[in-house]
Amino acid sequence: MTLPLIAIPLDYLDTKLEPQAAWYSNYPWYATRHKYHDSLANMGAIACFIGYEHALIPEYVSQFDGLIIAGGHFDHDPELYGQNDFHPTLKRKSVRSQFEKELLEAFLPTQKPVLGICGGHQLINILYGGTLYQDLESEYSAKIKHTNTVPPTEAAHGVEIVHGTKLYEWFGSDRTQINSSHHQGIHQLGKGLTINAIAEDGVVEGIEDVAAQRVVPKRGGSGGRGGEGQHDGGGDGEATDQMHGILLVMGASGQDVPLVGLRAE
Repeated sequence: MTLPLIAIPLDYLDTKLEPQAAWYSNYPWYATRHKYHDSLANMGAIACFIGYEHALIPEYVSQFDGLIIAGGHFDHDPELYGQNDFHPTLKRKSVRSQFEKELLEAFLPTQKPVLGICGGHQLINILYGGTLYQDLESEYSAKIKHTNTVPPTEAAHGVEIVHGTKLYEWFGSDRTQINSSHHQGIHQLGKGLTINAIAEDGVVEGIEDVAAQRVVPKRGGSGGRGGEGQHDGGGDGEATDQMHGILLVMGASGQDVPLVGLRAE
């Protein structure tokens, strides 16, 4: 039995720009949360963590069966979605944004599942021509505080899962609770995307491209799903663990899956 291989770009921490990261090393280093590995392993897939080697992107697309663009406490460059004014709360990490943008652009034309979480959720929307609120608190009349309301391992607020979407079909319910740790959100929805989850105050919590049916070459192994994204960073919720595995391993077992983006992690 050969298990599906899922690529996950690591986060990048430059100790010159982020002195607090020097607790691990005085030199720049890569990192990620262990839940990405554990969730996929539990669902019968192998997490393959990659650095920012632009020249290897064609090889990544060829060799890996699916892609997760993970979360992180940073903001994508506003230039990526056509904005030249920058909100003072922005925390950019251009080296990561540029690599993940190129990697996602290379994966999108394939028939392989893509799961975007947190920044990955936003990046999917950007590449479909959408835009972001750079700061929800000042640019959107949010009735829910979406940042640091409770510990990231706890549910922060409810969301509606939209009937008729793939997410609803997979989840089997129209309501759930998610964690929340983000100050940005989708403003203009990307062309061809459908909202599949929404917060009580109207903030978009999930998107999907049902038309982008993706099938991974069958390697064998157990079934699960591929192609979803979420935005809220930092959680360890059981439901999200299941979502990671369900989405990606379903695709690797040869079933049709859409590309999707969600916020909670």
